[in-house]
Parts: sequence; C-alpha cells; structure tokens
Amino acid sequence: MKKFYNTFFLLCAFLTMLFFSNMAEASGRIIFIPIDNRPISDWYAVDTLQKAGYTVIVPPDELLGGPGHLKGDPEKVWEWLDNTMKDYGYVDGMVCSGDTMIYGSLVGSRTHELSEDVLMERAGNFRQLRERYPDLKIYVFSSIMRTPKMNASYGGVEAPYMDNHANDFFVYSSLMDKMEQQGLTKKEKRTLEDVKAKIPQDAFESWQHRRDINLRINKAVIDLLEDNIFDYLVIGNDDNAPFSQTHREALLLNDYAKNTDKNKFQNITGIDEIGMLLLARAGNNIHYNIPFVYAKYNAGAGGNMVPSFGSKGIDITMKNYIKCAGGFYTKSLKRADMSLLVNTTFDGRDEFAGSLSNIPQPSKEASAIVKEAESLISKNIPVGMIDVSFYNGSDNGLMELMKERDILFKLSVYGGWNTASNSLGFAMGQGMMMPYISEEDKNDLLMTRYLDEWAYEANIRQELGQYIANKVQETGDSDYLKNNLQTVEAEGSRLLKEFSKKNLYSYPNKKNVRMELPWVRTFENKVIIE
Repeated sequence: MKKFYNTFFLLCAFLTMLFFSNMAEASGRIIFIPIDNRPISDWYAVDTLQKAGYTVIVPPDELLGGPGHLKGDPEKVWEWLDNTMKDYGYVDGMVCSGDTMIYGSLVGSRTHELSEDVLMERAGNFRQLRERYPDLKIYVFSSIMRTPKMNASYGGVEAPYMDNHANDFFVYSSLMDKMEQQGLTKKEKRTLEDVKAKIPQDAFESWQHRRDINLRINKAVIDLLEDNIFDYLVIGNDDNAPFSQTHREALLLNDYAKNTDKNKFQNITGIDEIGMLLLARAGNNIHYNIPFVYAKYNAGAGGNMVPSFGSKGIDITMKNYIKCAGGFYTKSLKRADMSLLVNTTFDGRDEFAGSLSNIPQPSKEASAIVKEAESLISKNIPVGMIDVSFYNGSDNGLMELMKERDILFKLSVYGGWNTASNSLGFAMGQGMMMPYISEEDKNDLLMTRYLDEWAYEANIRQELGQYIANKVQETGDSDYLKNNLQTVEAEGSRLLKEFSKKNLYSYPNKKNVRMELPWVRTFENKVIIE
C-alpha cells in the first residue's frame, strides 16, 4: 500500500510539473483572422499576444487584404482555416473578422461587386464550422461601412465615385439620419435636396445597393449569433459621426438585435481595434480572468468628448471596450487592476496631429493628467495613458512632459494612434495582457507605440511626405514612393533613429529601430525593433 501511495504521489507530481511546464511554454492557442494585414490590424496585435505567452495562428499575408490585393481571398482563407483546424486538432479560441471571411477584407466590404447569394453562402460557412467543432470558442467582429467626410477613393480603398462625392454622400446621409431622429429645418431640407441632386444617379444607386446588401449581411451574422454559432459577436461602426449613414444603420441593427443576449453581443464605435479587444477577451477567458478597469479624464468635456470619426462620448466607448475585452468597469481605484488616464481636450474638439497647433508645450489639462499618472505610479498602480487630444498621432506637449518627468517607460501601456477609438481600443487590449508580459517586452511594446504614434504619426510622417513631394518634383516620377520604396523607408528609418536618440533615450532596452511602409503609403508604418 505504501508503495502504491508513493507511486501515486510521484505520478501526481509529474502531471503537475507537466501541466505548469506547458502553461509556461504557452498560455493558450488562438487562431486570429484579422480584418486585413495592416500592422495595427495584424502584426502589432499578434506580437502583443505572443509576448503574453499565447500561440497565435494567422493566415498568410497573401490571403488577407493588403497592397496589390486589397479585397483579400475569402475562399482561400476558409480553406486555410479548415486545414489549420485539422492540423492543430485543438485550439482554445478563434478571433475572426467576419468581413475577411465574407468579403475578403475591410476594403472588400466597401468595394465588392459580389452577389448577395455568394455573400450569404460564405456567411453560412460558419454553421458548418460550428457543426465540425462544437466546443470551439468563436469570437467574431463585423463592420458597418464607414461614412467618410473627405474624398477617399485613392488607392482603391473606396468605390471610385468617392473620389469626388464622399462629402456629398456624408452630408446627404447625415441629414437623412437627422431627419429620422429629430426632423429638419426648412434650410436643411433644401440642402438635402441640393446635395442629392449633385450625386450622379448611377453612383447613388451603387452606393445604396452596396450598403443595403451589407446591412442584410450584418443581420444574417446576428442571426448566426442567435443560433449559437458564435460565442461573442461585435458589430463595429467604422468611421462615422453623430449623424451619418453608419450611425443610421447602427440604429437599425440595434433594433434588429433587440432580443439578442447582450452578454454575447455588442454594436460599438470603431473597427480596426476590435481584433485586439477580442484577442484580449479570448486571452482573459483562457485565464478565467476578469480585469477591473478604472478610467479618469481631463477637466472640461472629459468623458463626454465626442471625438472626430465617432458618434458617442468617449466614456461610452471606454465602457463598451472594457466589456468587449472581457473586463469590468469600476469607479473604485482601489479595486482596479488597471487605471486608464485619458488625455481629452477641454472643449471636446480634437485636431489632426500633423497640424501646426500640435506644439511641444503641454496644455493645462495635459499637465494635470501627467501629475495624476505620477501619483498612481508612485503607488505601484498599473497606469495606461490614452492620448486622444489629437487624431492620427500623439499630443506633442503631453509626450514632451512625460519625457521630462521620466515616466514614459513607467507606464503599462500607451495609445495615441489614428482615431480616438483606435487608440483607446488597442491600448485597452494591450493593457489587459500586461500581467503576462515581461518588463523587457512591455518596454518594447511601449517603444513601438511611441515610435509609431509620437515619432512617426505626429512628426515624421509630415517630414517624409515633404521628402517624397520634393523627390517627385526633382525626378518627375509621380509614383516615386512606389518605385523607390526602400529609399523612402531608409529615409524614414533615419528620421526615426534621430527622433529616438533625441526623445527616447530613457528606453532601457537599447535596440536598433527601423520602419517599413508595408501598404506603400505614408498613412501608417511598421516599426521594427531589432
């Protein structure tokens, strides 16, 4: 009997050691099918989860929406998913862009010429996936088409007529939305008639037809949730405004989903950041973890600030994102696992980060929130800084002050990318993964964000744009960026290194940095730390 107990004890000890060894090796295995292969949508999110110990399996770049193949290849992505599930046997969860699986990519959802039957058939593939893998955790996000204010077809990211009529469609749809919600004045009614007359009939019919199809596809996706095909579904409202076609369709989908389980469904602002949020949710579920998040805003508009490209106050978006990532909002700092400080503007208006108003002198509001960050850091409370006073980049004044006060690498997470919701959502997802990330990796993630959002977006992007413009004038080559990509990337990397040496000297990991322009445009870059 004694021999039996000894053997049993040794077996239990061995199994325990094996279990924890595997946990240390990999916290979980997640399939991730992003909305396209932009760095923020794909690589940065994957890198975060991998640094947290997860194995993340992603389709090859060539199958996803990207330069030269903006619409992606949904049929091959489905084939890849089938083969991947067979190869791996078991995964802990799948975070998946519905746009990629149905249209091929986010751009594909805006520009496709596909029949509704084809799109519905692809959506129906999710039923077969559930039948084959009844225990698979499936987290899906889908988009409502954006309503751009500016002409935006350059590079094929919108239908061609958006090159001349984007603003007309925006004004038309915003007035239609307002008419349905509040009613219009006589002047607004005349404006509605005038702007409708400016849009060519064929362009209007194409725009309406495509949006109607996408609306019905989103309803079909909601039906899949109600049939328990998904474990969680998020409908993301791409760039929009308080009155816009995107907002209008969001209201229609809310009504359609009124009886849907609200513990499994959200219809929220944003889209590019939702992949990161759902990856965090999948990771939290694997760990059976529900992080408590505290939020504080600058004086003035604060949480009521409605940023550009959004339709709701940022505090509403904050709470929605906490829920999306599997966390819980708390008003108690003592209960918080993470504190997020949000650099909002006093009057609630944000400007482009590349504008002349983005000066290195901090505002009163920025000074106050840095002081708050210092206080929390001194109490060993994990602090994240969400920088939304400017869009498409950091607040130079805030960053200069954080550099001066030497807290850049004392933060847990930072977000100042693109739209306010992009910044908030990506940082939220990263922040929830920080308990599983080493100090060195945390600093690398922070350095990446500072180089991307402060160095590049708020500063170098403008310099690089002027560099390209000068080269076009010198050479007569209107496609200078495309034809001399490596030369431009080398110039961008030089500027990045100079900025880093001047402003990020406190970076503790002392590694080489460079950048790439994977989408052959200056809108975004890929920061690489070697």
